[in-house]
Amino acid sequence: MAGRSKYGFTLMEVTMAVFVMAVGILILVGLYPFAFRETEQSREDVAGAAAADAMLNQAAAVLSSTNMPWSKWNALTRTPANGWYDYHEKSRSAQNAKAKEVFDILMNAGGNNGFSPQFPELSGNLCAGLVLTRPKANKVGLSARVSRLPGMLLAQPIYYTEVSFQGNPDK
Repeated sequence: MAGRSKYGFTLMEVTMAVFVMAVGILILVGLYPFAFRETEQSREDVAGAAAADAMLNQAAAVLSSTNMPWSKWNALTRTPANGWYDYHEKSRSAQNAKAKEVFDILMNAGGNNGFSPQFPELSGNLCAGLVLTRPKANKVGLSARVSRLPGMLLAQPIYYTEVSFQGNPDK
């Protein structure tokens, strides 16, 4: 029997393999909540970007129409919102109402251009903000932010577009 070799694993080798596998599985289980939270955040970021895009694209389309008179364009001053300050420390419904008010003012300024713009449906528990600025006489800047938490609206990225007057300045 002395010349026969033994094939197989020792108890120590099996124990070490089980230990390594257990540590790997525990690490994977520990990463699951983090991955779930990041997936939810990514979903909300995409929904927020889509809502901001819907607000800004419609507003830019209305404000850049060629039949908008200069008198209406020139009357576009700062909207009733005092910049982003009006969205600070307000409830979700108050923030959304203010954003919709600014959106409606912009849509009414442009008149009817053959389509009926709609304030985007904010899915889930999103809140939005929309601000108009006048960097130059013939340009307006439109900024939008969308957040899941109303207290965090001002910490979100700003989606921005600038629209130039396209109409006849003699009208």
